[in-house]
Order: sequence, then structure tokens, then C-alpha cells
Amino acid sequence: MSPRRLYDERGLYLEISTKSGKWWPFKYRIDGKEKRLSLGVYLDIDPIEARERREEARKLVARDIDPSAKRKAEKDLRSEEDLLWNVAAPVLAHGVDVILDFGFWKRIERDDYRSRARSVGAETKIHFLNVPEEVLMRRLEIRNGIGGSLTAKIPPDLLKGWLSHLEPPTEDELTGINCRGWELT
Repeated sequence: MSPRRLYDERGLYLEISTKSGKWWPFKYRIDGKEKRLSLGVYLDIDPIEARERREEARKLVARDIDPSAKRKAEKDLRSEEDLLWNVAAPVLAHGVDVILDFGFWKRIERDDYRSRARSVGAETKIHFLNVPEEVLMRRLEIRNGIGGSLTAKIPPDLLKGWLSHLEPPTEDELTGINCRGWELT
């Protein structure tokens, strides 16, 4: 039996299937190709949240960013960050310095890694360089061009999206107030 589709609007619908259950796909076109992006499972995501997620995806498509490719790139980077932490944690536990050079776009992420470091008995320092966007984009172009097969390619629009969500370190993070072990160097 083929899946049943209950259409909402602007590419959003609820798909009901005996095999895969109920889920919210978003149908869109990019580079002349029709694609679908899962926005979540029906019981976990109500129609209002599904519509909000659709609007976020539509904004990306309007900027010619493929939401599926963006999701995959973010997942690849999370996997890379997890791998780096899994290597760094035992090294830190042995008292060896480690530099983690990824993410930390929001304070909550910085707090999480500071907590992880403390859990293995390590201190943390934050090094923040406020680099202009055009310099970052030039560096990204070079990185993507020379990276080998083990380097995750980062689309420029994805970096621009991340930059729009950047929460630069606050004064208390930079001075160490309420952030024991952090300092700007």
C-alpha cells in the first residue's frame, strides 16, 4: 500500500505509511531538482513546529542553500568534533595540553567543553580572535581547496549561517569571572 499524504501548504505535508509511520516531509526544489527533507516524526513534532521548521528550510532555499546538504554538513562536523573530543579527553587526563579548534559558537557550547575538561581534571583557556568575515571566507576557500579526503568541506553559505548565530565570548568569559580557568591570550 502506498503512503498517504495529507498536504499542508508550501511544500509541507504529513506522510502516513504502514512501514515508516507518520512523519513531516518538506518538498522543495533546488538546482532544478525536487528534494524532500524530513522535519520530524508526527508524534514528536506538532503541526505548528513542523510549519516553523518548514519556514526555516524555505529561508535556506530562498538563499540557494540546500537544507539537506546543510544538515549533512552539520552532522559531519558534529561527528568530527566528537572524534576530536574522544581523542583529546584521555590526553588531557594525562596532563598534556590540547587545542580544540572548532565550534564554540555559543556560550552554552563553551560551557559544555569547559565542564568536560574539568571532568578529566584539565583547566581551560579561551583564545578568541575577532576576524572579519571576508578574511574567514578567504581562509575557508583555501581550506576547502587544499583539504584531503578526511577534511570535511564546509560550504561558504553554511559558515555565513554559523556566523549569524555566533555569540562572541562575553566580558566575564574573557576575564574569567564566573568562568574559572578561562583567559584570553
